[in-house]
Amino acid sequence: MVVNLSKEFITEKILAFFPEKKLARKTKAPLWQIVKAIIYRLKTGCQWRELPIQSFFDEVLILLANSILLLQ
Repeated sequence: MVVNLSKEFITEKILAFFPEKKLARKTKAPLWQIVKAIIYRLKTGCQWRELPIQSFFDEVLILLANSILLLQ
């Protein structure tokens, strides 16, 4: 069975199981984008540093060795 991991699918089917209470801190990216990246990593088995970040996040701040990169 092939499932399209769209924003709507992740929000309705996966994030519905997350608790309603506030998270410890605010995330820099929407939760649905984070879940999509985690599912990709589980499906492909790639390393975290090898994730194609640009394909999952619209705009992300990445901290690398005391420098900040803004990917758009």
